[in-house]
Amino acid sequence: MPKKRVYRILKWFFGIIAGIFLLITAALHIFRDDICHLAIAEVNKHLKGKVSVGNVDLAFWGSFPNLSIDFNEVFIQDPNPGATQRDTLLYSERIRCKLNPMDIWNENYTLKSIEVNQGTLQLKVDEDGNTNYDILRENQDTIESSGFEVNLEDVLFEKFRFSYINEATAQEYKTLIRTMTLEGALSEKSFTGTAQSDLQILSARSGHVTLVSNQPATLNIGVKVNTDSGTVVIPKSTIYIAQLPFNFEGNVSEEGFEFDLTGKNIQIKDAANNFAIKETENVKKFSGNGMLFFNLHVKGKNEATSRVEVQCDFGIDKGNLTDPNSGITLAKLKLDGTYSNKGGPEKEHLYLKHIGFRTRVGPFRGDLYLTNFRAPIFKGNMDGLLDLAVVHSLFNITSLQKMNGTVDISSDFIVLVKRRKNERLDYHISKCEGQVKFNRVNAQFVEDKRVFEDINGVVYLKNNEVGLEDITLKIGHSDFKLNGVFKDVVNYFSGQGKLISDIALRSENIDLADLGSNTKEEKIQLERAFI
Repeated sequence: MPKKRVYRILKWFFGIIAGIFLLITAALHIFRDDICHLAIAEVNKHLKGKVSVGNVDLAFWGSFPNLSIDFNEVFIQDPNPGATQRDTLLYSERIRCKLNPMDIWNENYTLKSIEVNQGTLQLKVDEDGNTNYDILRENQDTIESSGFEVNLEDVLFEKFRFSYINEATAQEYKTLIRTMTLEGALSEKSFTGTAQSDLQILSARSGHVTLVSNQPATLNIGVKVNTDSGTVVIPKSTIYIAQLPFNFEGNVSEEGFEFDLTGKNIQIKDAANNFAIKETENVKKFSGNGMLFFNLHVKGKNEATSRVEVQCDFGIDKGNLTDPNSGITLAKLKLDGTYSNKGGPEKEHLYLKHIGFRTRVGPFRGDLYLTNFRAPIFKGNMDGLLDLAVVHSLFNITSLQKMNGTVDISSDFIVLVKRRKNERLDYHISKCEGQVKFNRVNAQFVEDKRVFEDINGVVYLKNNEVGLEDITLKIGHSDFKLNGVFKDVVNYFSGQGKLISDIALRSENIDLADLGSNTKEEKIQLERAFI
């Protein structure tokens, strides 16, 4: 084929492409205002309040092969009385509505897809049960059609924050949605769809109990929706919280909702690693064996002031956990736990029963009961040996850079807490008996040169008294021995009284340089003198 003919064909081909491009661009410019006005009118028909939009744009090439209407800087103010422009119900940098361009050519404006990018939705219920999200107009069926139809097939959220705060029932749920996709015949009265999401659960709190805090989660679940009966059914699916698998299922009706979350073959070592308070790439993973069981049941009514009922059973049996950094092992781990808020705040409780484990120094067991969270009552007992190196290693006590030795604990206590109007807490010890025996304990605080060495002796507890029996310790070249008693301890720490002390202190040698928390060089640098 001659070169001239090839050039001619290419010229016609690219000319036709350019012509189509210019024709579509011109058509978009001509019909832009009509389509955008139709979309805005359709939105305003269904909402009570005013929607503020920075600008509206029509795009084709950026969302090819679909035509999209981009609502930029969308803002809906919190409609509650007294709310200002700082109070947000909904904000999004861009809400993109996608349509089929061939439908538009036939004047059939049918919305099939929505993308919501980078924004927030803040749902609130105040103490009187007033909501800020009742913004849809009633009797939607009687609204005259504007020619703009909705036949949604998918909805996408990206970098979107969601929060629900209910002051009437003391609930708080906050989530950062990295991506979430809802697919199905979403506009049909009955359909089966799917929901996929990658998110961060920032906070999930019921009453005074935080259920989940700052943990990643992923889900891929099926959803069966029937708008005629007002029901949503979620069949059993697997979701991941902090990379741990859980079975999830539930249903929603016009009367209320019910969900179940159950641990799915969760290893103790995985739970310890994934829920670690601090974790870096240099920290070795916990190892061990044993299973964690977890069953959460959530039930509630579709009323803003109705309290959500939460029942959770969890525990460990015959588990072992080893910290590779220190080689420390907790053996024969056991725990039976229950949390419930059924019956209201007065009956809300957390029971940790049969707490038990064994370290290299011996066994430890205990029970803890917490009831009536508004005016908490702590009741429990402890008995056994604690290896302080284990406590320091596993719980990462940041105020201490060094701690080892053992303590032998025996205690039985009941503590009542009352909350004042100024939110200060008053403690009343109904019962506190027992003792703590120190055995060759060594400790050093962060940014403190002093090392408290070879601490031995007994501290006994008798309700409002703390007694010291032959407590001995060394600080550098200095030695100390203490005996005596502190009285009215509770009132002192609650700021309502003075601490009454009767202490005998003996020493064979005291070097004043040992008592300062700074070194001599630091004192010179800080221009401090110790006398």
